[in-house]
Amino acid sequence: NEGLLVVDATDPINPEVLSPADTSHCSRLLTVNNEWLYSSSDVPGSDETWLKIWNLDNPASPELVGQQLIDVPFPNMDVYDEIMSLNGFNSDIELWDISVPEEPMFLSRIDNLGYRYASLYGDYVYAIGGENNILYVIDIIDPENPEILSEYDGFDYGYGLDAGLGRVYVTDGDNGVIVLDVSNPGRIEFEANIQTREWATDCTIDGTLLYICDASGGMQITDISEDGIFEEMGWLNTPGRVMTVAVENGICYIADYYDLTIGYYGEYNSIP
Repeated sequence: NEGLLVVDATDPINPEVLSPADTSHCSRLLTVNNEWLYSSSDVPGSDETWLKIWNLDNPASPELVGQQLIDVPFPNMDVYDEIMSLNGFNSDIELWDISVPEEPMFLSRIDNLGYRYASLYGDYVYAIGGENNILYVIDIIDPENPEILSEYDGFDYGYGLDAGLGRVYVTDGDNGVIVLDVSNPGRIEFEANIQTREWATDCTIDGTLLYICDASGGMQITDISEDGIFEEMGWLNTPGRVMTVAVENGICYIADYYDLTIGYYGEYNSIP
């Protein structure tokens, strides 16, 4: 019921809660892109879900500049340039134009194939869904007329994914991370399997590093700068279970199941 909680992490060892920002609803999920924050929130006792857009010129006091009632409950969100993707669990994917933050505009809906997770990169959406955990590559060069170009069926779980520089990385439980070459969007090819210690749940690309969330196995950091070579650079043990991570300026913000854990790049437990 606090709405949007603002935390100053400029000193990551001593994060400080600055103030809650009143959303008038219960905030569920959010993502940040440049000077803008996008959150989803629902109204207690109703089926309404709202997309809210906040200006972060003053991070200590986010300013609500735009909001829109949406049809996707508790959506996953991703942003690339001026396009946002929204999808719930086993739902359609919606594409929105957010070039005018005060007036987000619906563009199109990608028909429901049971999508669970989606990642935007360049002119494509990479999405996992269906009973067989299929990866779909979707062309959004014309975002009002998205087109499925190819698909790949080779995962046991397909928990999460991130995309960048011609590759898609899919976390697949005790199978670690499946690396796929999507440099030709019409033809997905298996490239490698990155092994992890426990149960890969999610991953995030930052520059040439892949941060892998490995539940009770901590967080694994892998160098992805060279084709075909995936070298583990570091590992962080945490008090809980690493479920997801965001990285900004070398600092990791980890959803650790029970707590938020903050760590510097370079300060990790040694690899056993």
